[in-house]
Amino acid sequence: MYKNKNDDGFNNLAFQYFEAIQEGTIVSKTDIDGNITYANEKFCEISGYTREELIGNSHNMVRHPEMSDEFFADMWDTIKNKKQPFWGTIKNQKKNGGYYWVKAMVKPILDENGNILEFISLRQDITKEKDFEEKIKRQYDFITYAFNKYVSQNLIEKIISENKLPTDFEKRNLTVMFVDMEDYTFLTDKFGTKKVVELSSLFFKYIVKYVQKYGGSVDKYIGDNVMCVRNGFEENEFHSQNACKAALEIIGNISEFKNEVKKILLDDVNIRIGISSGDCLVGNIGTDVKFDYTVIGGPVNLASRLEGANKRFGTNILIDYFCYENIKNSLQADFIGNIKIRGFHKKVDVYSL
Repeated sequence: MYKNKNDDGFNNLAFQYFEAIQEGTIVSKTDIDGNITYANEKFCEISGYTREELIGNSHNMVRHPEMSDEFFADMWDTIKNKKQPFWGTIKNQKKNGGYYWVKAMVKPILDENGNILEFISLRQDITKEKDFEEKIKRQYDFITYAFNKYVSQNLIEKIISENKLPTDFEKRNLTVMFVDMEDYTFLTDKFGTKKVVELSSLFFKYIVKYVQKYGGSVDKYIGDNVMCVRNGFEENEFHSQNACKAALEIIGNISEFKNEVKKILLDDVNIRIGISSGDCLVGNIGTDVKFDYTVIGGPVNLASRLEGANKRFGTNILIDYFCYENIKNSLQADFIGNIKIRGFHKKVDVYSL
């Protein structure tokens, strides 16, 4: 490929630079059609091919199937049409079917008239770095997936970006929704724990589908009760409307849930929902050993009480005054009355959806 260092006119210093490149870099040359005309020892070592197997063949012989056509189209446009060097990270395939990653620079070699004579490629092996990067990504994806079962995606991203757990409470105007399955205790006594666990799984799956459809987050499961929040852990501008829409679909499509229940139990089941809007505090509560990222405030307590009050009024969905004010121009709600709610000093205006 090059002159020997003992040849006349060959600069010894230049030869040392050349040796350094050869020893530390994967080097190859191709003709203008991409056929290999030179391959150094590093190329042979990492690819698993002998020099004889490489020379004369297309460089595509080491192309990995995961590399896109668009990537190489961009490369050829850069080096052949624009006659500029191309830089890129490339996954190649070894002779034995394995792979290796390289950081590559491909440069066109031009004659005195600017015509392309050949291409030279200098590449650094970055397989270890890429494998480590992939390992970290898999771990990140798993942690995100796992914790997403417990807290919202927005909270996970907040923790990762800030590299710390949230410690302060934030005041937010939000909507809390409690969803309960009637006669849960009775069903447990009648059918036993195993059957009721199956029922609970069906119930939670059914509820969460509609909660998430309208941008809500499940804060916690409390026995057969689901506490959901909108605009608490992630932005939801129309939180009252979306909570009510989710509640209406839960009740409106209840036959879907009941049909599944009948496969497990003979008894019919019913669902009650309480919704309250207002200012709450959102943040961590607990100790440094164990804590819960949750919502606390009047609307939480009121939503829970309204859920239970459905039994008293023969309704399925009850909402408070503040929720009503937010949805009155878009959804129909009937005034039940100004009623006394256990745990609250003042009477509360209650509406039925």
